[in-house]
Amino acid sequence: MRRLPRPSLRLPVLVKDLTEQAAQRRTYIIRFVYGLVLFTSSVGLFYANLGVRATARQTLGRGATYFAILLTFQIVAMYLVIPLLTAGAIAAERQRETLVLLILSPLTPWQIVLQKYLSRMAPVLTFVFLSFPLLAITYTFGGVTVAELLLGIVVLIFVCLELGAFGIMCSAWCTTTAGALGATYVGSLLFPWFCSGVCCTLPAAGLWGADYVSHVAAIVAVGFCVFSTAACLTIAESVLGRVSATANRNVPPLFRLIDRFFEALNLRAGGVVLWRDRPGLPAGEPIRWRETRKRSFGTLRYLIRILLVMELPVLVLAPAIRLRADPAIQDRGILLLLGLTWMSAILLVAVFAASVVSQERSRQTLIALLTCPLSGRHILEQKLAGVDRLMAVLAVPLLSLILFECWWHWPVSATYLLLSALMLVVYFPCVKWLAAGLGLRMRTQLLAVVVTTCVLVVWIAGTSLALPVLNRLHVETSAIRETMFVLSPIDVLRSTQRTALDAADQIPNSSLLQYRPFALHFACYAGLWFLLRQGCLRNLDRRLGRVPQPG
Repeated sequence: MRRLPRPSLRLPVLVKDLTEQAAQRRTYIIRFVYGLVLFTSSVGLFYANLGVRATARQTLGRGATYFAILLTFQIVAMYLVIPLLTAGAIAAERQRETLVLLILSPLTPWQIVLQKYLSRMAPVLTFVFLSFPLLAITYTFGGVTVAELLLGIVVLIFVCLELGAFGIMCSAWCTTTAGALGATYVGSLLFPWFCSGVCCTLPAAGLWGADYVSHVAAIVAVGFCVFSTAACLTIAESVLGRVSATANRNVPPLFRLIDRFFEALNLRAGGVVLWRDRPGLPAGEPIRWRETRKRSFGTLRYLIRILLVMELPVLVLAPAIRLRADPAIQDRGILLLLGLTWMSAILLVAVFAASVVSQERSRQTLIALLTCPLSGRHILEQKLAGVDRLMAVLAVPLLSLILFECWWHWPVSATYLLLSALMLVVYFPCVKWLAAGLGLRMRTQLLAVVVTTCVLVVWIAGTSLALPVLNRLHVETSAIRETMFVLSPIDVLRSTQRTALDAADQIPNSSLLQYRPFALHFACYAGLWFLLRQGCLRNLDRRLGRVPQPG
């Protein structure tokens, strides 16, 4: 009698991914940095509130506050770290054209998704386990019961599992790692409001309430997390099983929705065609032709979609904010809308500029590109042609908001128009060349996008928060204040918005709002623009890996 084959417990994809992670140096660097930040912040939290000479009586009862702060910090950190680890799980395989090999293997789509999910959750759970000793320390301060301690740990673990499943779903749906990363970050801001984000606030509130509130909140939170985790993994499995690895899905779902809306509107209008794609071949600049005709983000259709996504919120929200009765709310609302529009535009430019070279390297097409009889300078400049068109499109919603403010505050200060125009002229090229330079040095598209985004966030947030921190430390002089203003784009944006209220074309008499700091700020960033551009173009052939020509 023939024996039945024994079920195999081997997990080839999981073993492969974990082996690759163990061989990478950045795996240990990320763990060390995360643990260092976590323990340093915790020690600072304890000693900032208690001091070195605190007595036992002074520390009793403060554990609940510390526990809530550490739990919140851990959840926020997971929302920042998990998308980085899950974005390339499946999208990177598709980008390297190795996903077809996985699909052709005896593994089912569900096995592929599950093993990819487990390989990403293994390092995530090590990050979570690092916080367990700190959470236990808060228990020693008092104010936290054992049940509440276990409740917080359980909720933290299930939130991480849920967010990881959501990242795997985005990675299976998107064609590039950059798209998966962006979808995970944007979706994680909206997704928790319907499940874990709401439920996780209930246990924290229950720490100071009745026990049954904590128990009910824990059951609800865990139940929602389990349901959403299973749903995300099921969607990822269905997408992986239905869509082949070579399927062309370069158009994001939001753009598809916009396309369907305008197609239905066009059918009612009689099928009007505003423009047609002109056939033709490149004449003298083949790479520029490829970037603006064949690449999605450089084509006119794609740019118009981006324009609609960016412009419609401005056209709707700006009048709605100004129609409110309270002037203080109006000014803060417009400043917030302008800041969000700037942030979105800068992130789009950074992502696309960082992907110009790194994406070619990830797809292993950079070698073919370097065989063109063009210098490295011409190759990079033509590759950035699509980014230049993107910057022109992204300037439209910013100009719309600026012109709306001019109309609202008419007669408006000429200084406001000048400073707003200078921001458009200087900021975009700085971001473009910074992202392009970092993309030249990174091996993968995901790493280039992440490093560029981190550099921008650290620079913009650091220069904006440096002055309040120095004020708190009582280190404040006029020279330091002026220096921080010169380096901070957020302070310049805030001060520029204030000049819209000045109809006399004069800047208020304040050390932060003189002409000299503005002039130094834009001169500094113009010089930074020049240095970044020269740094990218210098020795470009060597950085691209081109073999130097003899003679």
